[in-house]
Amino acid sequence: MDEGPAAQTFENAASVGRGAKSYASLQCANCHGVEGHGGPASGTLKNDNGSAAHVPDISGAQPLKCGDSPARIYTTLMTGLDGTPMASFSELLFPGERVGPDALCDVTSTLTG
Repeated sequence: MDEGPAAQTFENAASVGRGAKSYASLQCANCHGVEGHGGPASGTLKNDNGSAAHVPDISGAQPLKCGDSPARIYTTLMTGLDGTPMASFSELLFPGERVGPDALCDVTSTLTG
């Protein structure tokens, strides 16, 4: 399956650094933890229907709900997951910008190494 430009990565030290900075500035560790194993808020989150939200281990130790490829991680970050506390981060990551494939590595490199 061709996933288009989002399947490309441009991993380099600068891009990985931007990804780590985004992870910190968006406070991803509150839910996912500093190393991706779950953070302090993970036990308190609720889905829209009131049930307890499952916060996945995003360290790479387990498969991700919507897929592990950079394109799937990118889609989750850009669109969020309906019915869950995982919101879209598109406007926070790239306010008013058209997102290109280089940005993909920025936001996924923290997770995929």
